[in-house]
Amino acid sequence: MTSIPVRTNPASPYVDGAVRAALSSGDLDALEDLSDRLWYQLPARYARPLLDALAEVPPRRLTERPRLLVTGLLAHRFLHADDPAEVRRVERSHALHGSRTERRLGAYAAAPDAVTAGVLAMQAARWRGDHEAAERVARLTEARAGARRRPGLVALQRGLGRVAADDAAGAVEHLERAYAQAGPAPFQHFAGAAACGVLAMLAAERGHHRLAAAWLDRLAALGPVPRWLDRYLLTGAFVAEALLAIDRLDRPAAEQALARAGEGTDATDLWPHVAAAWLAYELTFRGPTDAFVRLDAAGFAHGVGRRPQQGDPAVLLRAYADLLVVSGEGTYVLAVLGDVSRRPDLAAAAAAVHLRAGQRHQAVAVAARALRHPAASPRDLQELQLVLAVAHLFDGEADSAARSFRSALELWVHGLGRAFTVLPHETLAELCRLTGTDPAELITPTGARPRPRAGLPLAIVVLTDREREVLRALADGSTTSDVARALHVSTNTVRTHVKSLYRKLGVQSRDAALARGAALGFLVG
Repeated sequence: MTSIPVRTNPASPYVDGAVRAALSSGDLDALEDLSDRLWYQLPARYARPLLDALAEVPPRRLTERPRLLVTGLLAHRFLHADDPAEVRRVERSHALHGSRTERRLGAYAAAPDAVTAGVLAMQAARWRGDHEAAERVARLTEARAGARRRPGLVALQRGLGRVAADDAAGAVEHLERAYAQAGPAPFQHFAGAAACGVLAMLAAERGHHRLAAAWLDRLAALGPVPRWLDRYLLTGAFVAEALLAIDRLDRPAAEQALARAGEGTDATDLWPHVAAAWLAYELTFRGPTDAFVRLDAAGFAHGVGRRPQQGDPAVLLRAYADLLVVSGEGTYVLAVLGDVSRRPDLAAAAAAVHLRAGQRHQAVAVAARALRHPAASPRDLQELQLVLAVAHLFDGEADSAARSFRSALELWVHGLGRAFTVLPHETLAELCRLTGTDPAELITPTGARPRPRAGLPLAIVVLTDREREVLRALADGSTTSDVARALHVSTNTVRTHVKSLYRKLGVQSRDAALARGAALGFLVG
């Protein structure tokens, strides 16, 4: 795998002279042409003089020239790249202009202006979570996009929109097209480079290490990306490098890649993926407390003042489920995840909770069903096989345990080593004995935290659907009679459900039941 190039792309003396001449004369037409030719290099390299020149342009006139408007916003962002609060202010301005632009897309006669305005509107719709609007604008915009100016930009933005919508297949389609449309370095390859990085990230998240490495190699072959564009264009590539390093238990390499990806608190479309990579790092090399701190900081920075739950980005929900399992919050895991029959990415966490609770038959049922799901990734398959191996081992089924463990080992050969770090010492040693494997080969001495010893079984609370309904109704302030009328049952039936709730939650009062239910995740959403 080739390392990602970070050399500076120097502008030629001719280009530099042309830029300075246009800035000094206030020639907006020339600046627009240069913004197409130099793309991100113009706002990144000439941020201060560019902003000074654009400050002389009346705001109304600037909104009529979306290429210059976006160039100015990018210049402000690059100038304050080390100030997260200022970057977010720029993002809010970006979103505001994008919403305004969306309403007047048909007013731009020139194709370059229409495309830039369309991309601005796509980004604004995506940031407010309106994926349907983003895709609608994308289709209109792509119809006017040409190959000469900012090649691959519209396809890249459509791909990022599909990533945000958890549509991996759609994302890959658009991102691959962005890569195919990439122009030559040093000025027209930026969309292709960013697309390669995101494709590598998606592959690494699923456990396709060779594919991820291939996309990183393609990124390197496109040509260097200036260091000051790292965080803006190559976040996906750095997340991919971090995940590959974590999977091979290479702590120094993981830390280096994550440092370049950011803290998960930065204003970027990919922040859930950055945060999830940090959680994987913390759980592998440090511990759940550090992971909780990382997750809370990322969520707070992006206005998510709560724990992840159903409906949040899948990559973040999976990482959070892994964190809860390690932390022993089994009931909360099951309450948050809900029905995992169609979510193989979450089934391993649910199966692990049942396993730790001593419910081995339920763990086997959940894992076996998820193994047959067509959307299960290599990472899913390995974690599910490990759950099955442990469950069979505890049931005294040595042959079945060895068979499942060997299946997990087959994926370890492809670089997936992280999942073995969560197995207790004694369990890993016994599974290795059954398969003739040296445990030292699975956990390399490059910084992984010590594996846990087998502890006490995990106690979980399982409520019926009707008991959950009653608990939520009580949380809303309903009386027993109110609940009975709403559910069309007798008050005695409701009292029976309440008694069952108290018993399962281990409480003696309504207030205590609500507090305990909230703590276990039954009142989420």
